[in-house]
Amino acid sequence: QLSVNFTVSISFFCLGGIFAGLVRRKIGVRCTNCIAAVLTVVGFIGVSRLSGKSCAQLYLFYGVLSGLGIGIVYNSVISGVSPWFPEKSGVCSGLLMMGFGSSTLFLGKTLESLMRPENLGWRNTFFFLGCCMGAILLIAAFVLCPPGENEALPEPKKREEEQGTEPREYTTREMLCRSSFYRFFVYSALCSMVGNSVFSCARDFALSVGASAAAATALVGLCSVCNGLGRVICGTLYDTLGRRRTMIAANLLTIAAPA
Repeated sequence: QLSVNFTVSISFFCLGGIFAGLVRRKIGVRCTNCIAAVLTVVGFIGVSRLSGKSCAQLYLFYGVLSGLGIGIVYNSVISGVSPWFPEKSGVCSGLLMMGFGSSTLFLGKTLESLMRPENLGWRNTFFFLGCCMGAILLIAAFVLCPPGENEALPEPKKREEEQGTEPREYTTREMLCRSSFYRFFVYSALCSMVGNSVFSCARDFALSVGASAAAATALVGLCSVCNGLGRVICGTLYDTLGRRRTMIAANLLTIAAPA
């Protein structure tokens, strides 16, 4: 039942990203982040008040509401910050995603300790965490914004694979009519399956082969560290080697790991 909760939260995380992409340009980054803050706060506080009689409430508050909120702000923050660094877009997005991927390492043990009955307990921990996240997201809403039209920014360097091409904006309809979109969608889905299956079951995998509980928890932290570092390394390679070579290297590594 808890693994289903993870699936629900990831699904609505993705839907939140789509929602943010559709509305961000219409209502602005600030309003989009405020919506994310409200959804996340309501979701976490709702979890802290669960009756325990049904998993449906957990799926609604944690999976749907919190998943949507975090998915919205994830898209909004990356799309709001990356344009400030056009010449180092790979490193910038890598650092942002590293923070997201490494959160388990920094929060995991702390929250596990707080949830113990002799400390805050799980209800008060979720309430406290929801309030903190809401406050941070509201602050971010008033700090993070994309650059204005008159901002003087460095020119991005033209990579070898981009020679002779000019970037252009596509509408959602135009994007959905391109075969390249569907090829990349399938590719991204397959990569996400690998990552999500590892992260959702890392502790159980370790326990199933006889590891101690402490070692299993450490494995989850190690996965989080490497996940974060991989994003920065990949972003740096993208800025120096270009998209094609970086994707080939990342794909070969991803195939070699389960093999």
